[in-house]
Amino acid sequence: MEINRGIQSINWDVEEKAIFDEFNQPIKGYKRIIRDDTNKTLHVAKEQYYPVYNNQFLDMVALLKEDLGCKLTGQGVFKQGKWLYAQFENNEFANSIISNDEFGEMKGYATLANSHDGSIAFKMFIGVIKIWCTNTFQTSLNDRKASSFLSFKHTKSVREKLDVAYESISSIAQVQKGIYAKMNEMSERKTFDNPKDYLIKLHGYTKKPRPIKKKNPKLGVMETVGWTPPKYSGNAINNMKLYDHLYNDTYNHIAPSDWRMFNCTTHAVDHELKDHQEKNGYHIFGGGNQLKVNAFNLLNR
Repeated sequence: MEINRGIQSINWDVEEKAIFDEFNQPIKGYKRIIRDDTNKTLHVAKEQYYPVYNNQFLDMVALLKEDLGCKLTGQGVFKQGKWLYAQFENNEFANSIISNDEFGEMKGYATLANSHDGSIAFKMFIGVIKIWCTNTFQTSLNDRKASSFLSFKHTKSVREKLDVAYESISSIAQVQKGIYAKMNEMSERKTFDNPKDYLIKLHGYTKKPRPIKKKNPKLGVMETVGWTPPKYSGNAINNMKLYDHLYNDTYNHIAPSDWRMFNCTTHAVDHELKDHQEKNGYHIFGGGNQLKVNAFNLLNR
């Protein structure tokens, strides 16, 4: 089973370069993080910033595969190399079946992530995937042992690092079990009567006057010529139509519940992507994943 779009080779690394002003003088206190194959600047950072190199990232991937028995299911980059990821499975990861869902089989996975633009710390994300529709949900692992596992400081022996790594795998499984427990609670609870009310709460949609625009034939530009009565934005209306279809048609095999509502969000993020959103990792680390986290938290208050 592939969780994402496949395994891409990461055959380049980053370098630290000086940064210069318009007079070709070095700017003190700052440096550029560049790709060594294209010289593309990925980040302008302060001198105190130390990148985690791709070879270190790949060393960790190799450790997960060779020493911890993980199966690599996806690997690649987003944003032209600013973000890196590797997704994997392990026999120790927790699986589950969500109640009141005819196709509620879930499988655990994890994602190792790093960034070269300072936006994502080198960390582990714990995820679960719904087998039937490949909807995913993941959250970051802030476990102390896992943080130690992800450290590249040479203060421990390899054996000690492996011991911590094995414990981290167990930590991932425990977090997954906690996620499943909340999902089962969601499947037995109904907070919202309809998708519209849910979306208004999730996104904070409000009605307000919207501009009426017409093209000025003399100037050749669009001008505001008036205002509508208070109404929702076009994006909000389209989202409401999408969620109504997903809730009442696509996921009608699930009993009316918070779990059914949550599946609408995971589907919308994972399967209604625009091309630029997919290329930028919107669904894995970007705004789409954060939307799923927000929805999960909203439905578990």
